[in-house]
Amino acid sequence: MNIIRLKDDIWVYSFDSDESADLTTLGDGIRNSANFDANIMAIIDNDNALLIDSSIQKYAYQVKNDLKEKGITVKSIIFSHFHTDHIEGRVIFQDAHFYGYEKYEDNFKRSRSSENTENFVRFTLLKNGDKIKFGHHHIKVFNLPGHTAESLITIIDRQFLHIGDLLIMNNAGKYYLPLVGIEQDSLENYIESLKKLQEYSFSTVILGHGPVLMGKNQINESIERNLYYLTKLKEIGANAEISNCVKGNLDEYIHVNEYHQQNLNNITKHYN
Repeated sequence: MNIIRLKDDIWVYSFDSDESADLTTLGDGIRNSANFDANIMAIIDNDNALLIDSSIQKYAYQVKNDLKEKGITVKSIIFSHFHTDHIEGRVIFQDAHFYGYEKYEDNFKRSRSSENTENFVRFTLLKNGDKIKFGHHHIKVFNLPGHTAESLITIIDRQFLHIGDLLIMNNAGKYYLPLVGIEQDSLENYIESLKKLQEYSFSTVILGHGPVLMGKNQINESIERNLYYLTKLKEIGANAEISNCVKGNLDEYIHVNEYHQQNLNNITKHYN
């Protein structure tokens, strides 16, 4: 575990993947999350914390213990979306209040983490553009669908932008292909969401997986790679070859064939 301090009261807990974990499909493109590098963002106000995502349980447990040693209690968690690798760790924070976008239900039911629903009593449904006041921090959320219908981006203090899995990388800087959701129109929605993301002027962007992106050049390069791939996928369709869809060299990507095949499977469902 590595703690990246963006400010005295804005931290990112970064975890390296377990390379020994298999890639057994958990359903609908959700993978064994131990095989991903992962981030949990912590927004601190005195002795309280609001997290963005809770990752998997073993990572959540480490975050909870570290904050506890510092005299900090997790009060709230915003879920960027409801894939297992972003919500499973919530069971570690039994007393926290949860926030998620209003379209979360279908994706949550598909998640293997949906069996544990007892701690969803303290839960607030968010709408597009909602604001959350957490101590001295000002937080605003927007729905940018495509990866999932309920995917949120979160603006923190008008300075930092958390984008969930709109862009996915590993900590070594390799790219994952964007994983298109199974919902109808996910491909088109993903393209539009990335175009909206380009309109933001933040110089610090936090991902659900991978390094904190610093500077507009690095951020724009990542967005453009995803847009290129998704646009080609839309143009060519279900017979698209990976070599015709990727910007840059294939060795700059990780699990590229696997993710491409999952996307082909999903867009076939969209149009059938």
